[in-house]
Amino acid sequence: MLSILCLFGLPLLYPIFRAFVVERHRKFNLRSFIVGYIGAAVAFNILLSLGLYFIRDFTSFFDIIHYINNANSFVAKYSIVIVFITISFIAIESYFKRDSELIDNRIFVYLCKPILLGRNYFSNKGEMVYKIFYCTVIIIVPAVMALDVLPMILLGEKYVHTIHDGLDSYAGTVQMIYDNRLYFNMNQSMPVMYGEEGKYLMLTYTLYDFYNCVFGYIFGQVLTRITGVLVGFFSMLFLLKRIYPQRTRLQDNAFYLISIAFAISTCAPNRFIAYTSLPLIIYLFIVLNEKKKFAKLTLFALLYPLLAAFSSTLIFVLGFWFIASIFELMRKKYININLICGFMLMCISSFFVNIYYFMVMFTSNESNRSLMLNPKVEFDMSSFLTIFTKNLINGQYHSTSLHKYVILPFLIMSTLCIVVVFCIDFIRKTGYIKHNKLSLILLTGGWLFWFFSAFFATFQEVGFEFGILLLDGFNWRRVIGLMRVVWFLMLASVTMLIKERIILLCFVYGAVAMQLIVIVTTPTQYNSLRDSLENVKHNNQITFEDFFSTELFDIIKDDIDYSGEWVVAYGYHPSVLIYNGFRTLDGYYTVHSMEYQLKFREIIAPALDAFSDYKNYYDGWGGRMYLFGELSFEPLKNEKSVEPAVLLIDTEAFRKYDGKYILSRAEISNADDLGINFVNDYSSNESMYHIYLYEVP
Repeated sequence: MLSILCLFGLPLLYPIFRAFVVERHRKFNLRSFIVGYIGAAVAFNILLSLGLYFIRDFTSFFDIIHYINNANSFVAKYSIVIVFITISFIAIESYFKRDSELIDNRIFVYLCKPILLGRNYFSNKGEMVYKIFYCTVIIIVPAVMALDVLPMILLGEKYVHTIHDGLDSYAGTVQMIYDNRLYFNMNQSMPVMYGEEGKYLMLTYTLYDFYNCVFGYIFGQVLTRITGVLVGFFSMLFLLKRIYPQRTRLQDNAFYLISIAFAISTCAPNRFIAYTSLPLIIYLFIVLNEKKKFAKLTLFALLYPLLAAFSSTLIFVLGFWFIASIFELMRKKYININLICGFMLMCISSFFVNIYYFMVMFTSNESNRSLMLNPKVEFDMSSFLTIFTKNLINGQYHSTSLHKYVILPFLIMSTLCIVVVFCIDFIRKTGYIKHNKLSLILLTGGWLFWFFSAFFATFQEVGFEFGILLLDGFNWRRVIGLMRVVWFLMLASVTMLIKERIILLCFVYGAVAMQLIVIVTTPTQYNSLRDSLENVKHNNQITFEDFFSTELFDIIKDDIDYSGEWVVAYGYHPSVLIYNGFRTLDGYYTVHSMEYQLKFREIIAPALDAFSDYKNYYDGWGGRMYLFGELSFEPLKNEKSVEPAVLLIDTEAFRKYDGKYILSRAEISNADDLGINFVNDYSSNESMYHIYLYEVP
């Protein structure tokens, strides 16, 4: 309670003093009071951190971060969230509302403009329809933002984070980096994969990796979610308002709903900021393309790779930026220095931000990605059509836009109606086409890109690989993920084509509102919000706390006096051990050296010989270097009691690579045959695991 009073109570003295003493002759300004309070809280926390730096004799920035992330500093930790939100709004408003009087008056103006203008927002108080739409927007937008972000903050370790490509790999890795302060010192052997080089962890200096490696996984995910939602909402909103400067109030409100629907669309957490920032780079291209002389805004291109993800968005942004620049050169007959400089700056920044990507690419023949280069020779037309249809309907599972339920049917019907209007205009010369060229281009281009991206994805998936220089083994079919942005641009174009027809605009509002419901309620690979809310009611999902069970593994480490011996997991994800501070021989890493893949293969050779599916998987890629066997590595929440299982490993190879312990989820029935010694078994009511510990002498 004392910490809450200090962190939130003391900063309150500043705005009170400012409002009632310094500015006592002025009219009380609530927004100025709130901003002053948040600013004081920011300054207070910074000074507190600096004080702790000296008082507690901290030796580095990471020590302060570790202290703030301590469970006893919950309030201090989440005050950083307040700081970040404040800085975000100030930065956004200070640029887009540069002609405002004071920064204090810029905050929340863009989002809350109807509220701030009050009665002046409506020229006619009898416009009940406009008021209904307006009230709908100002309720839905902040409510959806809160629904998307607050559960992750409030639930903490009881939040249901995605396991696939999340808890089973990335979470353990970044927590290991965080605990050992390795983020800015990756050029060394890591405590995983028998000391593999840090470059094979494929971490970058993007904002997402920075959040998770510097602040830890839990707090990093909170910051990622807040950043993604804010960037997605404002970047899409600014882009739509830039494309369509002439719009009605109803269309303006529709843009707010479209922007928030785009911002909360589900995708893999490591790509959330990357996808939500795509409208931002489109906006930048449009602005720079309009300027003939060099603009300072071009320098922002240097920062964009910090938001992007190289493998899913950045490489496509660079490609389309280059193509669009060539097109503009041919159209305008002169070289736009801003577009050229912007492209070069992004290329330079991309290299340094993703330095470990390029280090691995230059030696792609030395990594397991080289196993993916062999093109398939069989081509089946029926399977091509099946996969093509699947890609059209479902998109890319890492970044599905859930368009098949509402957006796609709505856009199909809207396009058919527009085609009819187009035909009438062609006959009667009404001028409809002439006055709506941009919207028609966006709508038509969206449909064409949908088919192109689905075809491109299918083309690679069924039998053809696109190995281009250093990017051999790259998953080019991720281009279909860009449809995540295109669908909402198409919705905006339909909104503009409808004009002021209130009845038709009701369909747009209804479609976007239904899409918001679909996004929140549809079970998908990465809809952690839905899973978390369901778990609160039914307690049937594996939470972060369940998955890592830190208390149980701390007991194991204390019991054996663990001091960095190499271990492996059997029957669950090795990420659990990595997160809990064990040095592991196994793990899930999409990229690693072929040298180590062959070393680990010696250990699991008996299992690969017994299970052909695992053999084909491991020898064809081997991202998961696990102890494969009859025991599944995907445990269920209520599956603590497991029958004894056979373990197939080469114990001599295990000893060869200094393996010491095997932590199994089930009793190993052939332990005597393997020559391994049972040490102890561990369980607790709070953990979903019952761990059997074996030692290899």
